[in-house]
Amino acid sequence: MTDKSQNTDYGKVYENGMLVFERLLPGPLEKVWAYIVDGDKRARWFSSGNIPSQAGQYFTMTFNHTQLSGEVAPERFSVMREPVSFDVKLLSIDAPHQVSFTWPEGDEASEDEIATVTITLTPQDDKVLLRLTQTNPRIRRDLIIDYLGGWHSHLGIFEDVANNRPPRPFWTTHAAIEAHYQQIPDDKLLSLPLPPA
Repeated sequence: MTDKSQNTDYGKVYENGMLVFERLLPGPLEKVWAYIVDGDKRARWFSSGNIPSQAGQYFTMTFNHTQLSGEVAPERFSVMREPVSFDVKLLSIDAPHQVSFTWPEGDEASEDEIATVTITLTPQDDKVLLRLTQTNPRIRRDLIIDYLGGWHSHLGIFEDVANNRPPRPFWTTHAAIEAHYQQIPDDKLLSLPLPPA
């Protein structure tokens, strides 16, 4: 990757298609956790829908991208000008430190091709380190770029919300970030060796 792509704000992509993002947010831990599991709070940066308290349960995530920053989706994403919902399965939860859930990859994905998202929170002095990991059984460049652009943009708005700043324009941010990831050649996109277990 280029030096610019080593910026800690950018997502890391490992050779197995796993994506990792990290953000340092103002604490306390319980406040950040609330913005993960409480649907009304999470809707300010990502999607609504309360996360259940027990693993194995399903819940509905509803995305209202226009509500995030007031910016209307471009034609390419016109379906997202209105709220979009889908069901995900809670895989594990360890309040207030970690939550993991399934991530839909379209109707054509088989059971063993379903991605998972894990969000881990770790206190660091008066701040909280958020680490988001997404596994991707189907390693396709278009999917990886799509996920990188989406998570990067949503986490940027989370930073704004957590720091009491006006949210950045979602779609303008998404277009710029996606353009950056698109410039990374294939042999560099999945170039990181797996981190130690």
